[in-house]
Amino acid sequence: MLERPAAARGAEPARTGHNAADPAGAGDEAAAATTTRGHETGDDVLDLTATDDAAVAPATVAVADDEPADEPGVGVYGFPRGTRLVRESALVCAVVAVAVTIVYKLWNIRPNVPASYDGDGLFGDYLTKTLRDYGWILHNPRVGAPFSGNLYDYPPGGENIHYLSMKVLGFVLPSYAATQHAYFILSFFLVALAAYFVARYLKLGVGASLIVGVLYSFAPYHQSHGEAQITRSAYYIVPIITLVILWVIDYRSRFFPEGETIRRSVSAHRGRWLFALGVCIVLGASDTQNAIFAVCLLGSVAVALAVANRDGRSLVLDLVLAAAIGGSLVINNAPSILYRREHGKNEVAAVRSINEGDAFSLGLTRMLMPTYGNRIPALSNLSHKAATDKIVHDDIGEALGTFGASGLLIAFVAALGRVFSGVRHAPPRRGERGRTGWWSRSCST
Repeated sequence: MLERPAAARGAEPARTGHNAADPAGAGDEAAAATTTRGHETGDDVLDLTATDDAAVAPATVAVADDEPADEPGVGVYGFPRGTRLVRESALVCAVVAVAVTIVYKLWNIRPNVPASYDGDGLFGDYLTKTLRDYGWILHNPRVGAPFSGNLYDYPPGGENIHYLSMKVLGFVLPSYAATQHAYFILSFFLVALAAYFVARYLKLGVGASLIVGVLYSFAPYHQSHGEAQITRSAYYIVPIITLVILWVIDYRSRFFPEGETIRRSVSAHRGRWLFALGVCIVLGASDTQNAIFAVCLLGSVAVALAVANRDGRSLVLDLVLAAAIGGSLVINNAPSILYRREHGKNEVAAVRSINEGDAFSLGLTRMLMPTYGNRIPALSNLSHKAATDKIVHDDIGEALGTFGASGLLIAFVAALGRVFSGVRHAPPRRGERGRTGWWSRSCST
């Protein structure tokens, strides 16, 4: 490994290093990134939330050898230097505003008329109106005559962050329908911004990240659930928890560089630990099913890493993050838990049959099928037949769409190729990733 002054960087663009940094990174990782992954890419990266002064760029730039780094996570993450948060956020919001206005014909929306008035939509209307009229969603004296309505036997606390957001919007909007419309429209911007900046943090360019953000925001899942299941539609936390899972996969570089102990890691990289824990806590208050999915993914990854590396630190990390998710979920559902403890279990509420368990489960075939109601008649008929031509009819809204399905298949094939080839490929040189890699990474994300 050789070093040369920063002024000489233009001599070998394919071998020029960068300063790798990421939210809440530490100085020792920045130094490791510049000396071990100089060939990863030519882009400088900026740590916008670093808490260690040592993360400042060094005076020299490393020229890396041709061998890949020992730790795959070193130097992979970080916002490119020159990232403009406000300007890029405005760009994303402008594109989403045009798209959502055209797709949903916002000029036809009536603020006092709900978008859905049957099935789950009627239940969503009830929740929003109860939230506005009676402070929270758990009790409504206007339904369930001659008694009153309550939701203590149907724990809704895993979505509290969405109800709190709509509660705030309800202070300034004229009706419960207007509140629903506003939060549903806002969800497109929040999802797009979250996906965009995660993509930028994974070092995609502005254009590729914009594609990722917009496509992910307008995924078929978002449209299928709509305002009827508005807490499902606002899935902006998903890209961020995905980033945390990527950190767990690269735990030796993200949390335990240079073989650090758990105690030393928590002390030296407090910012990253707090960020990961904060994301897990928010996840436990935003979506029950996504919280359970995240715990399962974290557990699977941690066990695989512990077995492959013979290192128990990944299990400890997983237990801490899973405890944060589970603890948040329990605290947000505390009213229902205490109510059940006092009054006993309700044997009727929230009981799913075997058929419903199959219909509402996540299936790989349903994810890869065309979207329900596809504008191409042949694809629409195929999707409808697959969902209804069976004893148990499938629920709609699981299809990933063309880009999502393509990305999943690309990621699956690439993973199989790496497993069976047994070859550890060197990272692409400068420019190669920009020409070819962004497409597969955009679709996969």
